[in-house]
Amino acid sequence: MPSPVARIVRRTVAVTFVVLFAAAVPGLVRGMNAPPRADPLGWTVSGPRLMVLPAGPSGSPDSVAADQPSVVRAANGSYLMYYTGFNGFQDSILGAYSHDGLTWTKLPGSIFMGSGAASPFVMAVANGYRMWFEVVNGGGGPLGYTDRIYGATSTDGLPWNVTGVVLDIGSGSAWDAATVADPW
Repeated sequence: MPSPVARIVRRTVAVTFVVLFAAAVPGLVRGMNAPPRADPLGWTVSGPRLMVLPAGPSGSPDSVAADQPSVVRAANGSYLMYYTGFNGFQDSILGAYSHDGLTWTKLPGSIFMGSGAASPFVMAVANGYRMWFEVVNGGGGPLGYTDRIYGATSTDGLPWNVTGVVLDIGSGSAWDAATVADPW
């Protein structure tokens, strides 16, 4: 009986991959960057970084940091980004849009503000979009706070309807009694 032979077929496809990542320099605010070129088989960062979404001006919900992006392609071909903004006191989930994935325009206002809303993960579904995100609640838990994962739905990416807690903390001394976080 002949031994099985693995056949690898490699096809070159003209596709551009953009990887967004948060970067910070000590003493400076954080923002999202993109390498000039990314290879999905061996991600590399080389050359100058392109700041695609800097932190906002003083007093804005993302004045200290703009990070933890989740990007989804909209029905019209543009891109929607939902990200965590931090103003030095609390996290908020904010939004931006782009036609090419590199040049972003921030949406006015916050998607979810207060109560430590952070770490959004968004995906397109048949009837719109679903989002999962973390909410940090002060007080309680073995760490002095608790994190829970919440869900939300939207037909067009704005506004969002929070559906409630979808993954709660464990009870008593369970391994997840303090926090369940970062739904991505």
